[in-house]
Amino acid sequence: MQVEHTSVTLTCSQYTSHLSSEELESYQEKINKLGISDPYTSPQILYSPIAAASVDTVPDLEYPDKVNYLIFNPSPYTGKVLKAYKSTDAYKYFQSGWVQDLFVWQLEGHNLYVIKAKVRHSQRLNDPLLHPWVAINKDGTVISAHCNCMAGLGEACSHIAATLFAVSAANSTLKNQSCTSLKCTWSQPSNESKQAAPFERGKDITFTYTSRKRKESQSKAAVSNPIKNYRLDFYKALHESEASEKVPCKSAILALIPEYSDEYIPKAVKFKIPPSLAELYETEFTTYAPTTGRERQSCYAVHEHQ
Repeated sequence: MQVEHTSVTLTCSQYTSHLSSEELESYQEKINKLGISDPYTSPQILYSPIAAASVDTVPDLEYPDKVNYLIFNPSPYTGKVLKAYKSTDAYKYFQSGWVQDLFVWQLEGHNLYVIKAKVRHSQRLNDPLLHPWVAINKDGTVISAHCNCMAGLGEACSHIAATLFAVSAANSTLKNQSCTSLKCTWSQPSNESKQAAPFERGKDITFTYTSRKRKESQSKAAVSNPIKNYRLDFYKALHESEASEKVPCKSAILALIPEYSDEYIPKAVKFKIPPSLAELYETEFTTYAPTTGRERQSCYAVHEHQ
């Protein structure tokens, strides 16, 4: 990222007053390269809390961006890569809640974000909080940083690293917000709906959902069911295995299959017996009168027998 170098008159503050003349000159050069006023003396009205920010007002800082800055970024003094491996442990500072009052200042003209925070000391917890700040590009590239701790001029202390971890966590939280936490928006039209629909008469338009129409067309299509064929083959193999056994052990599941259920009917039900007299009784024969001689003779024989 190319930043326009603008000369800015630096006003000493309580966070830069301890710097020597050479260190103050280096800090002045850093501010001029960014083309901004000193973050320590900039009005608080320019900053907004990052907890209430949106995705557009927070840099897209991710893990590779932090590694590139803390490990591979050249030192402002020696020009060699920082290799601040110890600073990568600063995630514990952020996880322990040592990073407080995270604020962001969005410079739209420079496509730059200045973020400042308050971080506790790693050893002296009762001392006043430290005030690191970082300058980050919109795409997550860390441009510069500073802290008022003893190692702050190196631009890669643990407090700066903890601030970067806090910014990255805030960015991740904003990206993963649920739809209920975002502003109401219209749903984006699909590619299918963007295509020009042909004009049709009202009586010819089908007012059904596309998904429903798709299901109807799928249900009408004749599709073979391989699972059914596998199941029938299994029943057949099971029945054949029973026949090959010396002592057949019938499978209960075959009793429910029509092709094999006849073998499971009890013998008492299958045995055919003559119908009972109650089944042969017919009321229409109670008033029957014999007409022929043979029928009369049969009736007389029945009465004599009684």
